[in-house]
Amino acid sequence: MTKRIRSTPAKHSTLLRPKDVPTARSPEQLPPIFSLEHLQKSHCVSVIADRSDRGLFMDALYTLSRMSWSQINSAPRHGLGTERMPCTQIKAKIPPCVTEDVNLLVFRWKGKLPFVGFRDGRVLHILWIEQNFGDLYNHS
Repeated sequence: MTKRIRSTPAKHSTLLRPKDVPTARSPEQLPPIFSLEHLQKSHCVSVIADRSDRGLFMDALYTLSRMSWSQINSAPRHGLGTERMPCTQIKAKIPPCVTEDVNLLVFRWKGKLPFVGFRDGRVLHILWIEQNFGDLYNHS
């Protein structure tokens, strides 16, 4: 006779869902998730020569990850907010993942130095990180 194992719910199901994770359904009320899948080699993290500057980039992502998309959209564009940019203003090669219907978003990571990507729901796909002012697009 074989013993039957009874399936019971995990006693520690709270480990699967931390209490501080928002339960809102709208992506606007949730923080961004950052993806580097489409980050372009010409403007990626490795071109940031100074290690402390790399830390500033990570600090910017950390700060933004503590805000909802709604908060980011209402923040000043040269602060923690964002602004839209047409693809035609980008000097770098546009990757195939950026189609005509994609809106590029600009964020700041060091002073007015930007990083640029596009949003898909909660996910921000980061495409470029500008290291030298004016390399990615003309700032006027």
